[in-house]
Amino acid sequence: MKSIFIFTALIFLIGFQSFAQVILTSKFPTIEEPGANFRIDININKSNISGYGRFYQKLPDGLSITRDYTSLYSLKIEGNEVSYFWDNLPSVDQITLSYMVHVDPAITGTCDITAEFFYVQNNSQNISRLIPSKLTVNSPSMSQKNGKNLVTPPVENNKQKAKQVSTNKNKKKTSGVKKPVSNNKTNKSDTLNAKKNMQQK
Repeated sequence: MKSIFIFTALIFLIGFQSFAQVILTSKFPTIEEPGANFRIDININKSNISGYGRFYQKLPDGLSITRDYTSLYSLKIEGNEVSYFWDNLPSVDQITLSYMVHVDPAITGTCDITAEFFYVQNNSQNISRLIPSKLTVNSPSMSQKNGKNLVTPPVENNKQKAKQVSTNKNKKKTSGVKKPVSNNKTNKSDTLNAKKNMQQK
């Protein structure tokens, strides 16, 4: 009975080794501006795979790698290409590679960020590819001009200004209206004439 259990366990381990998969994931901002700098983190989840391994990434034109932030490995960087190879992969299940990327000030648009990891499993070479992730390079917002933010005045101030304008218009209108001429003099003369006529009668 023991021998059957051990044999079954060995088959399971061999099968797990045969179907072990390497998964690549990335972490970086999806939107940047021309001339910006941002960091890319690549995680290689290699499970229990050992032996030879090689990472390679070529970024789209207009992006260049400027600095290596990986602590355990010294990456090979040439312009927009980065690579590293292991004669024997470390025993840890996950490897993280990090570096700084510079965006050319003259480019805009959307591009795909991809990468590849080569490894040997069951005496055959395999490739695991990073699922393409979008990077969008947009120009600065049109609300910024000459380095200054164009701020819209508060709504309350606009209302106050509107009230002031309306009151000023009303003042101008009232100041332009002529006052009616009083008829006191004419009324007095009429009453005097009426008295004279009454006396004569």
